[in-house]
Amino acid sequence: MKDSNMKRLLKTLFVTAPLLGTSCVPNDSAVHILNSFPYQSATSNGACQAMSVGIAGGSLDLSGNTSYILQWTVESTLQLISNNISGEPAFQGPSRNDWISKEVVYSYTTVPALTPPLADETQPYSWRIAAGASTGSFIGMQMIGPTATTQLLNSVRAGSPGVQLVVTFYLRGALASGQNLNTNKVTYPIFIYNSGFAGCAVGVKRIPSGPCGYAGGQDGALVGCCGGTPPPTGC
Repeated sequence: MKDSNMKRLLKTLFVTAPLLGTSCVPNDSAVHILNSFPYQSATSNGACQAMSVGIAGGSLDLSGNTSYILQWTVESTLQLISNNISGEPAFQGPSRNDWISKEVVYSYTTVPALTPPLADETQPYSWRIAAGASTGSFIGMQMIGPTATTQLLNSVRAGSPGVQLVVTFYLRGALASGQNLNTNKVTYPIFIYNSGFAGCAVGVKRIPSGPCGYAGGQDGALVGCCGGTPPPTGC
């Protein structure tokens, strides 16, 4: 289940971006990951929409859900370079300055420190960002890799005080022309805890109160089982 969630959540879209964001960490890269936005709890027309107000940090109850997802606005300050032949009409198609991501690189710190510490990890992540793309474009990101998730599940038990996890990530990639280029690094804090929720009986689904209709646990979304009269929203 965890692997399938990872595949679903490591998808990106380009759409009109919200109006406000936080958590940007710029550097001299020409491809910038900027501001973070939480997803809404429901889907509309089969698509998951982000909220219009940014978020600077969050929390995750591992007993409810092990995934933490965000939307990030992105931009490219690279100029559009066409493949034109002098004196001929412009070719239709991508620019040589379009940027294509290959993988996401995660690193982590925790307070208190875990033993052993969470190791860096890399996951495939493919998307194309057009040259000159404005902050009206965004990507969706799973904020904790599978290896770190497994260790957190083993370390943060019910009744423990929890840990403050700081995730730093960036995307490795290259221009369409072949030149390697990475994004800036972005840092985002998540408080990790375990409320002790024991799960639901066979055949009873969890309350889909989390982002994009997933089970609760992210950023205080209700953790529990569907049932009762009336049933919780979404059940």
